[in-house]
Amino acid sequence: LEKLALDPNGRRLRFQTIDLRNKGELHSIKWGGESLLLGGRVRSTQSSDWAGWDGWFARADALGTRPADYRVIDVERGDAVLDLLPLADGGVLLAGATSYTQNPTGESVIDPSTPLLARLSPTGAFTRLTVPAGPRANQVRALAFFGSNRLVANTENLPGTHTHDANEALITADATVRERAPGN
Repeated sequence: LEKLALDPNGRRLRFQTIDLRNKGELHSIKWGGESLLLGGRVRSTQSSDWAGWDGWFARADALGTRPADYRVIDVERGDAVLDLLPLADGGVLLAGATSYTQNPTGESVIDPSTPLLARLSPTGAFTRLTVPAGPRANQVRALAFFGSNRLVANTENLPGTHTHDANEALITADATVRERAPGN
């Protein structure tokens, strides 16, 4: 993964590489203080149970003068970080999905999965937060501030990719936005 900064005339100011070590995807990019925050998923292993993906998070120095802080987020089976919310204390909320499996012959996700909402403290301590879930696949897709509270957008009861193509009635999902106070 490469981070490139250009001046208003298109000249390169700085360049930084973040080594994901394996095949990876970038799903979120946010500005947090003096850092660029990035999140996604990386293929950590090629496991026989089809669960070899883990989430990842990186904090890159805005000036590109220090190596990026890179961390694999391995919660349970397949994991993906889909959104980030920088917090005033330097911590970060991570949104995504966990406990899913991957189609062994493609990139599609097989249901079920559970929603992932977690807090990374400024020191890197990982705390998972409880999120309601429906049957089948579940994801926390987006995070935002709402005054002093947070909005957490979930997609619940998703079909896995192509798992219900033959039954149109099962191609459905429930979207919710819940307001949460800090600390829960």
